Amino acid sequence: MKIFLTSIMAALAVLVFLISGCIGSSAVNGDTWLIIVGADTVTVAEIGDAWNRMNQGNREYITRSADPVGQYIVTYTRKLILQRELESEGYLSDPAIISMGDSWLRLMTVGAALDYFLSTAEAAVTASDLQFYRDHIGKTVWYTLNPGTDSSAFRGPDHLPELGFELALHLDTLSIGQAGSSESGIIARLDSAVVTDPALVAEALADTALCIQMATDRIAHARNRRWLNGVRNSMLEEYTISVDSAAVSRLVDFYSGNGELIDEIVFESAVGSWSAAMLRDEIDFRQSRMYVQPTSLTWQFYFIENLCFSLFLAETLQQAAPLLLDSLRTEAESYVFDLASEKLYDSNVSSQVTVSESDIEEQYSNLEEPFIIEEMRSVQAVIIPEENLDGYRTATDSGSIDDYVLTLNGIAYLAADSAQPQITRLLRMSEIPGGFGNEIFLIDRSDTTNWAGPFELTEGTGYILFRLIDVVPEREALLEESRIPLEMMVRNRLEEEATIAWMQQLELKYEPMVNEEAIENLPVDPGLWPSL
Repeated sequence: MKIFLTSIMAALAVLVFLISGCIGSSAVNGDTWLIIVGADTVTVAEIGDAWNRMNQGNREYITRSADPVGQYIVTYTRKLILQRELESEGYLSDPAIISMGDSWLRLMTVGAALDYFLSTAEAAVTASDLQFYRDHIGKTVWYTLNPGTDSSAFRGPDHLPELGFELALHLDTLSIGQAGSSESGIIARLDSAVVTDPALVAEALADTALCIQMATDRIAHARNRRWLNGVRNSMLEEYTISVDSAAVSRLVDFYSGNGELIDEIVFESAVGSWSAAMLRDEIDFRQSRMYVQPTSLTWQFYFIENLCFSLFLAETLQQAAPLLLDSLRTEAESYVFDLASEKLYDSNVSSQVTVSESDIEEQYSNLEEPFIIEEMRSVQAVIIPEENLDGYRTATDSGSIDDYVLTLNGIAYLAADSAQPQITRLLRMSEIPGGFGNEIFLIDRSDTTNWAGPFELTEGTGYILFRLIDVVPEREALLEESRIPLEMMVRNRLEEEATIAWMQQLELKYEPMVNEEAIENLPVDPGLWPSL
C-alpha cells in the first residue's frame, strides 16, 4: 500500500489534467457543481465536507503544496476516478475485501466501546467517591460472598476502595472473621485485611493532584470491569449461543493440517450465525494484529465467546453512542476503499512491473552518489567478571596481560570462527558490544597490540576488554552488495511510470470535468466551502 500511495502522489505531481469546464457565471455557492466523473457530480459543499473530514496529516500535506486548492481538486478527482474503476471492476463488492472491512469494523468497535464506557465511568466519579478512596486507600481485603451457601465465593486480595461502594462500605463495618448482611442485602464475611504503613499512605495522600488522578483512574477502571462483566453475563443470560462442538473440532483439524475446511455453521446466536469460512476469515484478519492459536480447541471456544461478546458490545454501543458507531462505519468504508485500491493497483501496476538484471546494472552505473559501505573492524573481545578484576590488575602490572586474556571468555555469537571465540567477525561501529563503538573506532588503525578498556558493562555483567585485530576502510559498495536497494529504486521508478500511464488511461476512460471558473471564485480554505 505504501508503494501504491507513493506512486499515486508522484503521478498527481507530474500529470496535467485532461479536464475542463465552465458554468457561465461567477456566482458560486455550496450547490454549485465542481467535479463530474461519469455519472457522478460533486458539489462545492460536498467537497468542502470531505476536506473537513480528512485526516489532519493529509490536509497538511496538501496545504504545503504550491497550489493547495488545485492539489486538493486533483486528489479528489482522482479518488472519484478510482472509485468508478473499483466499482466497474467489482473490487468494492469483492467478498474477501468486504470480509476484511467487517473484521476491521468489529475490532475497532470493541476498542471504541471500551474507551467510550471507560470515559463514561471516569466522568461519573464524584467528590464523595474520591474522598472514600482517600479514606480507605491503604486497605486490602480478602472476603467470602454468601458464606456457607452453595453460591459461596471467595474473593481477594482486593483494594477496598475499588470495590463496589455498597460492598466496600459493608466490609469496612466487619471485623476479621465476622459475617453479616448489609441493608441492601449483600451477605459477606471478612476473612482477612491488610492495612498499608500509615507513613506510606500519608506520602501518597500528600500529592493531592496525583492522588486524585490515580483514584479517578482506579475507580473508573474497576467500575468499568464490573460493568463489562455484567454485559457479558447479560449476553449469556439473554441470548442463546448454540455452538456445534463437532464443527469447531473440524475447524481445529483444518488449522492443524488434518482436514479440509468444511463451510458449515459453527455457531448460531441472536447476535449472528457464523460459518467455518467466516470464522477462518476473522481469524486470518486477527492473526495480522495479535497472537492467535487456532489449532487449540480451547482457544477456538474462547475466540467464539469473545466474538459473540464483541457483537453484543457493538449493539450496546449503538444504543449508547450511535454517532460514534456511525463514524466508525465511515472509517470502515475508507478502509475497504484502501484495500480495494491496493488490490486494483497491484493488478494494474505492481504485478505488471518486472525488474531485469540490465535494469539493476544500469541503475548502478548511473547512481548520482555511490552506495558506501562504512568502515568495519574486527576485535579481540573478552569479558572480565567483576570478581576477577584483581586478576586483571595483577596481570597488567606484571606484563602478562596477553596470557591472562586467554583464560577469559569471548563473545561467541560475534565470533568469525567458533574455534576462536574471542576474535569477532568484522563489525560496524553500531555492532561493537556494550555500545563502545566510538571508543573502538577511535583506535589508530595500526594499533593492534594495546588493549582498550576495561569498560564496565551493565551491573553484574562485568567488564569488557578490546584489542584491535583488523580494519576494512570505508569503500564503495559493489553491485552485488547493493542489489537489494538498487532493485527497490528501479521498481519504484518503473511503478511510478506505470502509475502515470495507468492514470492517463483512466482519465481518458472516464473523461473527468472540473468547474475551473468556480474554483477561481472559491475561498482558498476548502473548510469554508460547505457554508457558501
